[in-house]
Amino acid sequence: MQKTFIHYLFVFCTNGKKRLLLSEIHADFASLAYKFCYELGYELCSLQITEDFIVSMEVKTEVSDESPHTFITNFKAYMGGELRKKYSFLKTRTPGMWTRQHLIQTIGQAQPNLISDFVDAQ
Repeated sequence: MQKTFIHYLFVFCTNGKKRLLLSEIHADFASLAYKFCYELGYELCSLQITEDFIVSMEVKTEVSDESPHTFITNFKAYMGGELRKKYSFLKTRTPGMWTRQHLIQTIGQAQPNLISDFVDAQ
């Protein structure tokens, strides 16, 4: 039986658009993201951090019962916890690492203006 895959685009921001994802954190963020995705059976196709507060990632996965909302919520919780363990200054800069909101689109319907509108609304 042939497997069916779906590509998602996830976009989320740091809380208050604060510049928390500084250059020294980028490498750790990327390695933790790949590790998290691999352990759950997702393939992280691309990861971009722009302006030190916007994270955009493309993920490929086999179609399953798990919702993309559950995936990104768990991802943000894991990343926030792991980064705060390693970088203590993140604990004092903001009470929460990420905004609660996130943008989820399948790649086939992704529209660039929706991403900019989402970021502006944060």
